[in-house]
Amino acid sequence: MEKRQISRAIKFIQNYAHRHRLNLTIKALHYAEMLHCNQKRKDSSDYLSHPVKVCLMLISCGIQDDAMLAAALLHDVIEETKATHKDLKEWFTKEIADIVFVLSKKKRISAKNYFGAMSKNFKAVIIKAADRMGNVGDMVDYYTPEKIRAYIWETEHYIYPLIEKSWHQHPKFTTILAFFHDYLNVVFRADKKVLELFKKIAKLEDQNRKIKRRLDLCREKK
Repeated sequence: MEKRQISRAIKFIQNYAHRHRLNLTIKALHYAEMLHCNQKRKDSSDYLSHPVKVCLMLISCGIQDDAMLAAALLHDVIEETKATHKDLKEWFTKEIADIVFVLSKKKRISAKNYFGAMSKNFKAVIIKAADRMGNVGDMVDYYTPEKIRAYIWETEHYIYPLIEKSWHQHPKFTTILAFFHDYLNVVFRADKKVLELFKKIAKLEDQNRKIKRRLDLCREKK
């Protein structure tokens, strides 16, 4: 997102939140702007563009849950800023602090334990699914083939089961979660084809290097 797009997105979220009296979302937007100020993503865009995009995805699905939208805007602040669970509990509510804490990756915590804790908080699962949707569009441009494979594997082995579990336990969100699941599936099918193409190109390049070495040896012998 460019700065102009971010400004328009922020205005849209503000208007939506005011219209539906989502006071926590309005407050979270302000804090997200403040905490992510001057931070950049890998593509050099303003970091704020990512949580704003995640929040917009949830709004576009018709979500009006104040705590969920606020947590979506704040979902990276513990991981990427100096904000703590205690801070969020004081500034907002325990529910929001707990959602953001569950979504924050911790050092020396395995993926199994990280996603296991998330499975107990369905609002965190919904935000995580939207977060993945926000990230997959950047994968081919900014991730190495190895990281793309790892990202797809992690999603298929951990996030898909969480999504499926949540849509059975919370029928109200079944359509939204099914949409996130299917969207990720379509993108990953395309990414897997790109990875296969990368693999073929790498193989051809390796063959070309071997042929070049043989030609060089032949020339040296002459």
